[in-house]
Amino acid sequence: MSFSNWLSQQDNIKFDYEPLKNSFLNAKKSYVNSLQDAQINVSRFNLNAFFYKVENKTKQYPNQENLLKALNSKNVNYIWDQHRKFMNWSRQDNQLYSSIRDLNKDVWTYIDWLKKDSFNLEKSIQDLDNLIQDSLQKTEEFLVRLKEEISQVISRSNWKGSLITIQPIPPQENNLPTIEPSDWVYVYIGNNHHAFFNLGFNNGKIEIDEILEGDDDVFDSEQTKSDYFLLINELKSPGSTTKGKKLTLFTARPKSDREFYLKTKTLPINIFLGNNFDNIEGISRDFEERDIWRVKIDSRYLTQTLDGKIKHYQVTSPDAIVDSMELLSTES
Repeated sequence: MSFSNWLSQQDNIKFDYEPLKNSFLNAKKSYVNSLQDAQINVSRFNLNAFFYKVENKTKQYPNQENLLKALNSKNVNYIWDQHRKFMNWSRQDNQLYSSIRDLNKDVWTYIDWLKKDSFNLEKSIQDLDNLIQDSLQKTEEFLVRLKEEISQVISRSNWKGSLITIQPIPPQENNLPTIEPSDWVYVYIGNNHHAFFNLGFNNGKIEIDEILEGDDDVFDSEQTKSDYFLLINELKSPGSTTKGKKLTLFTARPKSDREFYLKTKTLPINIFLGNNFDNIEGISRDFEERDIWRVKIDSRYLTQTLDGKIKHYQVTSPDAIVDSMELLSTES
């Protein structure tokens, strides 16, 4: 690929930060609301009533003395340590745990009350804004690195010019948005944002998830479809679309198509194959009247959709040339 063509392809790789930014703003709003609620609770806090409640609700606790000692110490770390031990003990009895759950909130309020003189809402909000900016910057560094990887794929392969949109996946904890760098992204191929896969790095190695199965309704063109699977294959195994290896696989095809497969030298796109005969034979029982074939084919024409001892593949290149096809058995 010439430098001018390569440069023009860079314009086809876009970043979309909007979902991440919106998630960060929602997380900030939630956190600020919790801080404001904590301020209200602190303003209503009654120290004597709190200790009276603790003493009465922890009578059954064997280490009540240690818990009260920690609360009286006003040492936050000591309090958390003893409170955690108390809560772990209370979970042994569901009825007891239910009866003291409100005490857990009271301890939180007590700790907020201890720190009330050092609390500054405006500073906390500024800290959140700084955290958002830092998370966006680190996410951008990750996306730039990813764009370099994708650019290398484009420069060395038969890329057909599809638009690529990289969208960082908003991080969550317990199904709630959090403010931290995103290390997984959606990679959309084409203009309609229907054809996508998930991508991240694990110990410096690319991981890809949520690979589509080639449904034509998902792709806005054959060009998009070709680029989608090419990108996945090249990211997972650089050079795989130009330097394949011969594989012996199995596929279950309708009996009605037997004559076609006895004569064909190519496989249609989207054909499903696997490396284990028993696995393919088992899958074929879910369908009526299937032949089981042994197929020798170059990996350049395939995308691997399942890894492990059992491997699954899909034909993702038009007119995939087969070295041989052998009819092994029939299923009815």
